[in-house]
Amino acid sequence: MSRRSAGPDLPARVVSLSHAAYGLSAALAVAAAIAAALTVFGNAVLRGPAVMNGSARGTALVMLAVGIMFGSLGMVVTSKAPNFDFFNYYTELVITPMLFFSGVFFPLTNFPGWMKTLSQFLPLTHAVAISRAAFSGEYPPSILLNIAVVGGLGTISFVAGIRMMKKRLIK
Repeated sequence: MSRRSAGPDLPARVVSLSHAAYGLSAALAVAAAIAAALTVFGNAVLRGPAVMNGSARGTALVMLAVGIMFGSLGMVVTSKAPNFDFFNYYTELVITPMLFFSGVFFPLTNFPGWMKTLSQFLPLTHAVAISRAAFSGEYPPSILLNIAVVGGLGTISFVAGIRMMKKRLIK
């Protein structure tokens, strides 16, 4: 057993890893629910064949990466939250607008040009693009940028979340 694994940063690593694992499990549950709903109700919702043309493994891997990314981003926010009420501001000022302007509910093609540009700075926009590509089996050329954003932001926020939580827990 190494000295580092039993050091004072162990609680920060455990908390950060458990937060990322929670994000992962939630993302996989949502992916399973979406796949089931589209399989059952797809014809009514999509007005066409509702079979998953993409790979189930690919969709699961996308959900894995997206879950870790958002779990790690949540860890960064948690490490800076002064109290529980702070999460209301985060939900209302960050999460809700991101849901509306990232293409989850409304297609980005219907937005004005400035909003399309702004939406490219939202992590959920890239996660939605990758998820749709993996589910449909159609991969546009921009998918590499989306994968780079999700992977890069996930890695950066994971490392930052561990460091920031370590500072908060070990004073």
